[in-house]
Amino acid sequence: MTNSVDLSIYTLKSSVDSTLVRSKSSSGAFSALMATTGGMDDIFTRAAEKYNVPVELLTAIGKAESDFDPNAVSRCGAVGVMQLMPGTARELGVTNSFDPEQNIMGGAKYISQMLSRYDGDVRLALAAYNAGYPNVDKYGGVPPFAETQNYVQTVMRYMGRGVTAPGTSVFSGGTSGGAQALGVTDMVAMLKQQILMKMMEMETSGDKDKKIF
Repeated sequence: MTNSVDLSIYTLKSSVDSTLVRSKSSSGAFSALMATTGGMDDIFTRAAEKYNVPVELLTAIGKAESDFDPNAVSRCGAVGVMQLMPGTARELGVTNSFDPEQNIMGGAKYISQMLSRYDGDVRLALAAYNAGYPNVDKYGGVPPFAETQNYVQTVMRYMGRGVTAPGTSVFSGGTSGGAQALGVTDMVAMLKQQILMKMMEMETSGDKDKKIF
């Protein structure tokens, strides 16, 4: 296990160094992330249109799941704004759950699938989003789980209030220099969380000595 941790630290340092170098140019992942200027509200609007889901529902889910935090990671391993589990993200075609655009689009696609499955019943679709559709099918409705029942009520309440997503750039900053500095910080945080997720997957698979990247 020590070798695996040492490898994680070395890999993180190398990745951060590489990120800082790329941030000084107009190419690479950093500039791609910094190009997101439309704001998170714009992503929700486009996702709603693409998957024919009410934008009020999508933003309510984003608020309930992570309070619109693209770097959020739950104790069970759900990631990003819409809190996608790694397996679900892969099924939805999401390759980077920390990318707000991919994450929100993935969440929109999934809730759209659940709405179709339950003939537009928002409460059942939300229950399936939270607890999984097998549990909804098993109980013939919202499962008797306190977390799921509270989740459905919370999202419905946010829908009624008409909560909105942040309208500023996903990576905010007062000036261009400030935005760039914050962007690098966000990139480092994302790298740390990606390594954590990789290590969790390695623990689960039993392959602790596998290279992280």
